[in-house]
Amino acid sequence: MRTLYHAADVFALPSHNEGFPVTVCDAAAVAFGARTVKALLGDGAWVDMASPVMGAEDFSYLLEKVPGAMFFLGASHEGADWRQCCALHSNRMVLDEAVMARGAAVHAALATRFLEEGFAG
Repeated sequence: MRTLYHAADVFALPSHNEGFPVTVCDAAAVAFGARTVKALLGDGAWVDMASPVMGAEDFSYLLEKVPGAMFFLGASHEGADWRQCCALHSNRMVLDEAVMARGAAVHAALATRFLEEGFAG
């Protein structure tokens, strides 16, 4: 719907931008990720989100075409509660750089295991 608004001698023609689709993870991909992370780093390394976020990401376009999942790497500052810290794109976020090696190991394990057995393993 296109409408012309007029107020105080200022004219505006509003438009709507659809933006990114909602990120929808494939259940088999999530289960695969959980198995892989737990096998690599132990049961305590995987945490299911009690209240999943309904994020919109450019990655969502890929997930519309190919089954997959988006995981969060808990990289909050050491000693901080990752559930209470600033969001990823916040200018107040403090990243624990030591966690990056674990993240790289998880990515490598996910790729290797998927090539060996797919999501079904």
